[in-house]
Amino acid sequence: MTKSLLGATVSLLAKYRMVLSVRQEIDGELMTYETIYFVYDGECPICQMGADLYELRQSVGELLTVDARTQLEHPVLQEVNQAGLDLDAGMVIKYRGQLYQGKEALRLMALLGAGRGWFNRLVITLYQFKFITWLSYPFMKGARNMALKLKGVGQIRNLGPKS
Repeated sequence: MTKSLLGATVSLLAKYRMVLSVRQEIDGELMTYETIYFVYDGECPICQMGADLYELRQSVGELLTVDARTQLEHPVLQEVNQAGLDLDAGMVIKYRGQLYQGKEALRLMALLGAGRGWFNRLVITLYQFKFITWLSYPFMKGARNMALKLKGVGQIRNLGPKS
């Protein structure tokens, strides 16, 4: 039993070192100030809280939010639509010219996040690990859908009606 506990501890430490090295690599690459876009559902209280509370590390750049319900002509939203990304399936982050959706966007937020405030610490702590992101994202999506239903608001349908 002691060997299995030691093995699990060593494995966890190796994963933590890997995450730290990813964060250091990001820090090393990001010496220029960049704009990062967070495309979200402005009618969703959970998404709105994320947009309001999330902070990037100062070394990364500026976070601009795009409400997919009200900023229909925004160039980044147009890019999301042209890429065929369904915003009802998950939020989108545009970083360094690439679009990240859902679980991948949430994990990127964890890697780029500032450690200030309870929300940011929670995102960084939980979602730096792919497994936790993979496990929890469906529940977050379900909570979004439930919140929209309780508010009497429909889906975004940014790609048009679903067949």
